[in-house]
Amino acid sequence: CSDDGNLAEDAGTSDVYSLASKPIICKQYLEVEWEVRKATQRSFGKDVMKGSSPRVPQQDNFSDCGVYILQYVESFFEDPIPSFHLPMNLSEWFPQQRMKTKRQEIKELILKIKDQQEQDKKESDQVDAPPGSPEEPEIEETRGSNLSISP
Repeated sequence: CSDDGNLAEDAGTSDVYSLASKPIICKQYLEVEWEVRKATQRSFGKDVMKGSSPRVPQQDNFSDCGVYILQYVESFFEDPIPSFHLPMNLSEWFPQQRMKTKRQEIKELILKIKDQQEQDKKESDQVDAPPGSPEEPEIEETRGSNLSISP
C-alpha cells in the first residue's frame, strides 16, 4: 500500500489496475480492527495520527540493536518517562558508557540464574527422595568384569 492507502503500482500490480474500474484500497490493520470491534469506520492514516521519533541513545554499529532494546526497557522500568508530550528528548536517558559493559552484565545474570536453578533443582530432588534412599545408586567395581550396584 502507498501512503494514501491505495495499492502501490509496480510491475506485479499493473494487471490488477487494468482489470478494475476503481482503485483498490488497502485497509491497514488498525482500520480493520476498529471496524471489527466497533462496527464503524475510522482512518488511522498519517493525517489523523501524529507520530514522533524521540531522540534516544543510538547504537554506533550493526550488532547492538538487541542490547539497546534491552537497555531501553531496563531504563524505562528504572526511571519511567513522566510525560509523553512532544517533542521528547531522551538522548541522556542513560550514559553511553553503560552499553560497553551491557553484554557482560547480561552474561553474568544468565549464569547467576542458571546456578540458582541448578541449586533449586538439587534441593527439590532431595525433598522428593524417599527417606533413607540415596539420590543415585553407588557403583562398586570388583575384580574381574562383574559390577555390583548397591542401593
